Amino acid sequence: MFFLLLGCSTNSVEAPERDTTKIELETIADLDLVANNIESNFKIEHLLDMHNSQAKLNHDKLEKLEEVLKPLVQKGNDYRKKIVENSTENNQYLKDLENLSDEELAMVGFLSLFEKEMENKKRMKVAGNIDGGRIMSCLSIATGYSSIKAVLDVSGLMSARTLIAAVKAIGKRYLGYIGVAILVYSFADCMGAFE
Repeated sequence: MFFLLLGCSTNSVEAPERDTTKIELETIADLDLVANNIESNFKIEHLLDMHNSQAKLNHDKLEKLEEVLKPLVQKGNDYRKKIVENSTENNQYLKDLENLSDEELAMVGFLSLFEKEMENKKRMKVAGNIDGGRIMSCLSIATGYSSIKAVLDVSGLMSARTLIAAVKAIGKRYLGYIGVAILVYSFADCMGAFE
């Protein structure tokens, strides 16, 4: 009788990672993909502690967080271009929009998903049984911005002015990539993504 013994090291065989930069965000439900990537790479409690103490992530962790949030940054950049291209005005808000940081663009990408959902469906529904009231409630809880409905309750594109106002208001609560990660995670958690 012959036995072949093979040893496995936890470092030698790893499951292939999903390329988080290839996630295409089209609906609110797609935020769950980003939130799950945040949860699988970071402890939310650790991010909250760091955010509250205004501590910084080490270089490797920051790069990983940037990678996880890259789909939101791309969505925000695309949305910013759309607003600039469709604007008939040339004002300070458009200039401010052009100068947004990647962290702020991630917030723009986050907000753009809600506007698109509202534009496509007058009364938002996700997974058939979650109504727009719950979505708006979770959005208000996550952003800390109680008048978020006023910003998003429009038809067509948000204006540069309303978008800059929303980013500034949300940015007061959530700074940097850590804040954006907490924002996305908080919304997804409120919607039941981790139940």
